[in-house]
Amino acid sequence: MGDQQKKTLVVFTELFPEPENPSFGVFVYELLRSLAPYFKITVIQPRRWHPFRGYRSKKTKVFHCIPSFEGTVIRPRMLFFPVIDRLWIRSVTFVFAALWFMIKYRNQHFAISAQMACPSGFAAVILGRLFKKPVLVTVRGSDINEYPKYPILGNMVKYTLRRACAIVAVSDDLRLKTLRMIGNTPKVITIRNGVDKTTFTPMGKAICRKELGLPLGKNIVLFVGSLIERKAIFDLLKATILIQKAINHMIIFIGDGELKDNLYREIKKNGLEKEVIIKGNVRHQEITLFMNASDVLCLPSLAEGTPNVILESLCCGLPVIASKVGGIPEVIIDSRLGILVPPGNPDELSLALKEGLQRKWDRDFIVSYSHRFSWINTAKQYHQLISEIMVKQ
Repeated sequence: MGDQQKKTLVVFTELFPEPENPSFGVFVYELLRSLAPYFKITVIQPRRWHPFRGYRSKKTKVFHCIPSFEGTVIRPRMLFFPVIDRLWIRSVTFVFAALWFMIKYRNQHFAISAQMACPSGFAAVILGRLFKKPVLVTVRGSDINEYPKYPILGNMVKYTLRRACAIVAVSDDLRLKTLRMIGNTPKVITIRNGVDKTTFTPMGKAICRKELGLPLGKNIVLFVGSLIERKAIFDLLKATILIQKAINHMIIFIGDGELKDNLYREIKKNGLEKEVIIKGNVRHQEITLFMNASDVLCLPSLAEGTPNVILESLCCGLPVIASKVGGIPEVIIDSRLGILVPPGNPDELSLALKEGLQRKWDRDFIVSYSHRFSWINTAKQYHQLISEIMVKQ
């Protein structure tokens, strides 16, 4: 499809790879890359700006974040005070951050796609109504599971969802929760994430361990995600202590977050410096090496949407041990794919880890099952939905 025939899609999001964190929001990048054959894409990703700390990215307001991304990323300033950072405040400041773009291009025909109900979704529906542009909001997890617990933010989420032209939920669980929040409406549909099969593919375990400098004689449990309370990382640590004597294993944490220092302290307190490794953020392409070097992926979250790390794990043939929350049971539908446990239960998690590390898994079956998750299929569904709301504009 030639550029002259493509419609324009403007994406509001805080979740998108950044020069200093190329894995941040990579699932949004993958979605937009899959939509590039259908749309001319412009990403509005506000850069948090503190008036007393300067603007870290003055010279890169517009840039191609990743060479293969066929689109433009615009990063306007967004007023931000770390001491009083609140999502509802950021939702309001997002409106002003994107306002100049909307004024400049108000006469062009385009749709707005917002990733998460707040802050980007709130800004999208405010500006969409002001400039008469159709708005699609994608809800991904915490915006439905967590934000409504807070009075101001919860009302902003409801306001956003009620005024969006269409809503995409990444799991049936999120779709049902959204419907309970705003009432029965056909504008809420489920479109699952895809996975980059060119990056996440089976590789030899021994080769990957050698490249990463990991021991060949240990079982490896892998965690990939933010080191935050919702991910229940201390449940995983407790579970590994419970099976420490029974199973020769180690845990690798990939990710960063507010609990990183606390996790380090707990590891040292329990004398687990040799058994637990915190790698921090790594390049997205490097995660596939860790997955292929590991024996199981563990995600003991208290709440989730449909985490892409599970889809990526399956593509590598890596079985999953995870909490039975959100959209995870919609993906791990067969005991040959992994083991699901109740959230917040380290004892159950330890038993699942012990079983998972001792079981002989059919990795060919796991990889074969993963083929149903495709960014191409996801993009086709998004294209149809966005085209429909643009026609109604």
